[in-house]
Amino acid sequence: MSNLPGNLDNQQLSVATSRAQDAIVATFRGEVSVEDPAAQLRPFLADLDAAAKDAKAVVLDFTELNFMNSSGIKQFVGFLLLGVGRPADQRYKVRIRYKEAVTWQVTSLPVLGKLAPDVVELEAV
Repeated sequence: MSNLPGNLDNQQLSVATSRAQDAIVATFRGEVSVEDPAAQLRPFLADLDAAAKDAKAVVLDFTELNFMNSSGIKQFVGFLLLGVGRPADQRYKVRIRYKEAVTWQVTSLPVLGKLAPDVVELEAV
């Protein structure tokens, strides 16, 4: 199985990765509020996509993320499109875990599921 991507940690955002059965779990903490988060998120998400080639699923756990601006959400749109662009036998499921009690998560994250309904599963906690 491929190596996990390195953890991401800076003043505003940290991401810890782990394995849970046949899935890679990326747990996001803090916030994505910088004007252009691509410099941080794009390489991490590319590494996550590469590591997921042998996994059946990737769990994006946003339950500990306090805020994400639209520029951050755009990076996850790109991540989902990477997976959708793969041949069907090389795709993995993406489970988006979010808190029902957090307004921005309820209004923003389910929209990601509409981009790739065959790939994305939503898990409200």
